[in-house]
Amino acid sequence: MNQLPRPTRESLQQLSHAELVELVLTLFDRIDQLTARVNELEAQLNKNSKNSHKPPSSDGLKRQPAQPRQLGQRPKGGQPGHKGHSLVMHPSPDHVEYYGVAGHCDCGLPLTEALIETGECRQQWDIPEPQIVVTEHRQLICTCGCGKVHKGEFPATLAPYISYGARLKAYTVGLVQGHFISLSRASEIVFDQYGVQGDRI
Repeated sequence: MNQLPRPTRESLQQLSHAELVELVLTLFDRIDQLTARVNELEAQLNKNSKNSHKPPSSDGLKRQPAQPRQLGQRPKGGQPGHKGHSLVMHPSPDHVEYYGVAGHCDCGLPLTEALIETGECRQQWDIPEPQIVVTEHRQLICTCGCGKVHKGEFPATLAPYISYGARLKAYTVGLVQGHFISLSRASEIVFDQYGVQGDRI
């Protein structure tokens, strides 16, 4: 936006009435333009991640003032009647570890001959250690008494020699496309977990 030249008092006194009217209208047009620009800049300044599509990182370090809770709004936290999702003991655990006692009682009898029953139970939920599973597919060859040889057929989805299975491929694709991880980083993750070259999948 170009800056208007500032007239002097003497130059204004020399203008005709029509020229003064034209100058005033020009100044009002410029005022309207500047007002619109100021409003636009103030609107941009007041935008944050809560009232626009801007990411939270663009909010900076300034702390947003807390908005007072209006009458009728729900309080924070769990609502009345909402069912929780806490862990519940699994009825059929995959593995069971027993912790018994050895030695003798104070009375002298061996504890191995005492009545044994289950006491407190604790469960620990964990994920299995990542491990590659290698399946070898073997073709069977049948030779008829007449001399004709019959060979079993491999599945059409099974590549010759060595290939990676569908689950490993889907896992790698999920890292790249589902979690937006770079191909090189996804290859490192697959190698660290399963010991295979992810860039060859």
